[in-house]
Amino acid sequence: MICDALRSLCQQDLPADDFEVLVVDNNSKDETKKVVEQYIANHKDCNVRYIFEPRQGDYFARNRGAEEAKGKYLVFTDDDALFDVDYLSTILNLFEMYPYVGVVGTRIVVKWEGGTPARWIKPYEYLLGALSYSSKGYVIWSSGMYVNNGSLAVKRDLYISVGGINPAQIGDYIIGDAEGGFCRKIHQLGIPMAFTDDVTMWHRQFVGKNDTIKDICRRFENNIGITQAYTEVIIKGENQKHKLYPYILKMIWYMVTARRRKTLRQYFQYKAEKKYNEYIDRYQHDEKLKQLLQQNVYEWNHI
Repeated sequence: MICDALRSLCQQDLPADDFEVLVVDNNSKDETKKVVEQYIANHKDCNVRYIFEPRQGDYFARNRGAEEAKGKYLVFTDDDALFDVDYLSTILNLFEMYPYVGVVGTRIVVKWEGGTPARWIKPYEYLLGALSYSSKGYVIWSSGMYVNNGSLAVKRDLYISVGGINPAQIGDYIIGDAEGGFCRKIHQLGIPMAFTDDVTMWHRQFVGKNDTIKDICRRFENNIGITQAYTEVIIKGENQKHKLYPYILKMIWYMVTARRRKTLRQYFQYKAEKKYNEYIDRYQHDEKLKQLLQQNVYEWNHI
C-alpha cells in the first residue's frame, strides 16, 4: 500500500521540485525500509525521503517528520491513502489565498476494497476517517472545526510552536487526544482553520476487516471512550464516571422489539462508555500510564 500512496503523491499536478514526500518509519518490524528505498531508487524524478524514528508512537513519528521537512507547509497523511491529482495544489492555493488560515483539511472518503461492505457500516464510516463539511467548495471557521490526521495540512512554524500533534497511542496504551487536541490548541490561539471538499483523500479500507462489529467496536472504545476520558481527567481535571445501566436497558429494549440497527448502535455506545469509565480510573491510578503521560514530551532537536 505504501508504494500506491507514494505513486499517488508523485503524480500530483504540482511541479516535482515544489514539494517533497517524507516517509517516517516508526520503528516498524516489516520491510518498510527496503520497500521505500527501492521505490526511491526506481523513481528519482520524485523527491521522496526515508526517515527512521525509533521512538514508538504516532506522536513521535509525525513530529519527527515536521522537524525534517524543508517546506513552509506540512501535509500529514498515512500509508493507506490515495489522492486526487490536484490534492496538494488545492491545499497550497487555500493557504496562499487566505494567509491568516493556519490549518487546512480536506474531504476524506472511504474507498472499500475486496468486495461490497456490510450495509450497516455506512453510518459508522466517520470512525474510519470519512469527513466532509459541505458538498463542494470550502469553509473557514475560527472555532469548532475538526481535521483528521489522515489529511491535515498546517503551517510548519505554527505546528512546531504549539508542540506538534498531541500524543495518541503508545503500544497498548492510548495516552492522548491526537488531532482532536491539536485542533483545540489551534482554536485556543484564535487561528482560523479551512476545510475543502473540492479534493479528496481516499482512505483504503478492506471488506471483512474494517466493516466488522469487532473493528467498529474497537474504534468506539478508543476514538470516543478513551479520548473523552483523557479530556475529562487531563484537560478539565474532572473524574466523574458515567452510569452504564441506561445503555444496557435501552439495548435490551431494542433487542426485544427487534430493532437491530438501534441495538447495534446502543451496543457500541455502551462499549464506549464502559471504556470511558475504565480510563477515568486509569488516568488517575495506573502508574505506568501516568509515567507515559509524563515522558511524552517531544524535544525538537533537528530544527
